[in-house]
Amino acid sequence: VSQSRYEGEDANAFTRRHGSVVYAIDEWKTGDVITTADKSHTIALEENLDDLFYDSIGVGAGVKAQLNRKKSKIRVSGFNAGGKVRDPNKKIYIGKTNGDMFANAKAQEWWNLRTRFYNTWRAIEHGDKFKEDEMISVLVGKGGLTQMQFDYLRAELSRPRIEYDGNGKVMVESKKAMKKRGIPSPNKADSVVIVTGK
Repeated sequence: VSQSRYEGEDANAFTRRHGSVVYAIDEWKTGDVITTADKSHTIALEENLDDLFYDSIGVGAGVKAQLNRKKSKIRVSGFNAGGKVRDPNKKIYIGKTNGDMFANAKAQEWWNLRTRFYNTWRAIEHGDKFKEDEMISVLVGKGGLTQMQFDYLRAELSRPRIEYDGNGKVMVESKKAMKKRGIPSPNKADSVVIVTGK
């Protein structure tokens, strides 16, 4: 599985995942939307990936158009961070559904990744049993991320704060608010969130 992120002045991040294992993340800032879409599609073909997910907000319309011009076996899907919550009536906690809990798709997928990491920790530390798609791990070393890439990803994943909308639903701190705190956009983290949410 692959995912590319396009956000104007932000860098592009491209994450690869196989099952519950994230094993590669690339980031680049050069090129326009067309060039980046082409590069992402080429990587997906060369690495024999099945799916390509992209951030459909903002300049994502151009990405969609370019990717749709490609005639290949790769399935292409957009992710709308401000979109509706998936499975809104499904209970996530006692007495609380996804629709009750999350303000939008972005909040739901960040929480989903948080839960996957927690489940993995529970499995390792306490022997709890979970399905593969309820856990996540990051391959570091041979065939995976470098230690520096992993450290940076871990830092990015911990930067956004939890916020709440007027109805008390969970939101992820906006990039504008993060910028005011002097925190850069978490491009790699967003990329991982999107690709593991599918």
